Amino acid sequence: MVNKIEAVLTKDQIIAASDRKTIMVDVPQWGGNVMLKEMSAKSRGWLVEQWDKKRIGVATMPTYMVALSVVDADGKQLFNIDDIESLAQKSVAAIDIISAAALKLNGMEPIAEGTDKDFTKTPSADSSSD
Repeated sequence: MVNKIEAVLTKDQIIAASDRKTIMVDVPQWGGNVMLKEMSAKSRGWLVEQWDKKRIGVATMPTYMVALSVVDADGKQLFNIDDIESLAQKSVAAIDIISAAALKLNGMEPIAEGTDKDFTKTPSADSSSD
């Protein structure tokens, strides 16, 4: 039996791939929807590093998740780290709604559940390996 070899992606194809999911989240406190985009590996790495160094804790994680995940209609990040203080002044209910959705989108639900699970591990439910 001959094994069929499938085409292998090139470096350019991988770099050009639009691979970060987006979702819409209703935020009644703000009177509309916001779009969330899955974090880049760079952003997630930075966030995990800050968590590990205790620069971000359970109390501030939701605001950071909002800043790193909310995007405009073109998929461009709306906020940056300089906006954390301004976002921290917004409704806790709104921040919690967005943060919970962002944590789920990024495979980081254990933080939202208040568990001690390692959220730095990428979930593998949708992948298989031999």
